[in-house]
Amino acid sequence: MMHAAMPVRFTGTTPYAVEEHANVSRVNVLGERVWMVYRRDEAEWRRRTNHGLGALTELDLLDVLMDLPAHMPVPLGSLAAHKRRTLARLPAGVIRHGAGTVTRLIIPAVSPLLAIVPAREWQSGAESASGFAAYCPRMVVLREMPPDKEMTLSQASWYGIGVALAGEHAPRILIDPEPLADWQPTPAWWAFSEKIYAQVSSAETDHR
Repeated sequence: MMHAAMPVRFTGTTPYAVEEHANVSRVNVLGERVWMVYRRDEAEWRRRTNHGLGALTELDLLDVLMDLPAHMPVPLGSLAAHKRRTLARLPAGVIRHGAGTVTRLIIPAVSPLLAIVPAREWQSGAESASGFAAYCPRMVVLREMPPDKEMTLSQASWYGIGVALAGEHAPRILIDPEPLADWQPTPAWWAFSEKIYAQVSSAETDHR
């Protein structure tokens, strides 16, 4: 289930999420360095840690896994041969084999909620934010508004991109980001989430 975007605040240049149980980290994803607001699945996070299981980003693997319902046994005989071969090369903790069945154990460890794109000017910020359109809501944070403020806000509203103006203590949100319409999870979305998990889990380990 996709969660709606949340309000954010800034302390200096570091945003943090106001919504309870949400997290925010600086990540490099889709060729951009952004602040990513996300929610952790604590049970899955612990399970992966216990199994020594890291991020799984290969699209072909995620494509096969997404066809399996989580935590429900599926008869192996119902799967095509190439899917059985794919499942056979997965590391421990991703699936569980039973008597002629396979059960998907892995689920996304994080759910992206909002991509926050700091930008010097609107056009470059909007171009960077556009890459996240299939994955989560987006917000561009500008240092100052351009002279054509009304045109900028009109464009942002059309594309569903939130706009905020950075301040010393808190941003002034001019347009809220729109939630994704008719959103459905895809293997590409799962891979995107795994890339975020890879970075935030690594950063957490480094700080222990």
